[in-house]
Amino acid sequence: MPSQRQLLALIIALVAVAEGAHHHHRKGRKHCTMNGEKHALGEEWTVGHLHYKCNSDGFEIIGCMLSSGKLLKVGHDLVKDNTAFRCFRSGESTYYREYTCGVVDMPSCILEPITDETSGIGGFRPQIVKKMPVVIGHLPRGWTILDNHGKRVKVAPDTTGIISEASPPGIAPPPEFSTQ
Repeated sequence: MPSQRQLLALIIALVAVAEGAHHHHRKGRKHCTMNGEKHALGEEWTVGHLHYKCNSDGFEIIGCMLSSGKLLKVGHDLVKDNTAFRCFRSGESTYYREYTCGVVDMPSCILEPITDETSGIGGFRPQIVKKMPVVIGHLPRGWTILDNHGKRVKVAPDTTGIISEASPPGIAPPPEFSTQ
């Protein structure tokens, strides 16, 4: 598991803002022009993380492009591998937000609806996860849970708890373990 410092380095807070995305409202158009480039009617293209489409009313932002190449439509969210992706509108602006979530000292991965009040924080619940829950039965093969003194913690079927770190065999320091 990455250290807290590594997790902080993984935080990505990309904000793509486009003010007034519907330009040149002229019926019967055959193309759209953006930044000096012409785009045919129906053509789609991406600038940064914003994905545009040329239509008869001009161009519009129809989604956000993730670094993986997946298109996320405006108004949709995705949470994958402790990363939350959001593509949303607030007023006349379209935003793309990408956050590390659900790990120590990061926001929860439980996303709230975007409102004018929460748009500045990506709509996340304000609480911060202090310890990451780990399902004991799903530790990688060969991994063990050690207490603060380096002694192995016996895991029974009814064992529940929270660990703050987990390490593969032979990697120090041992994780902290606390029951709840």
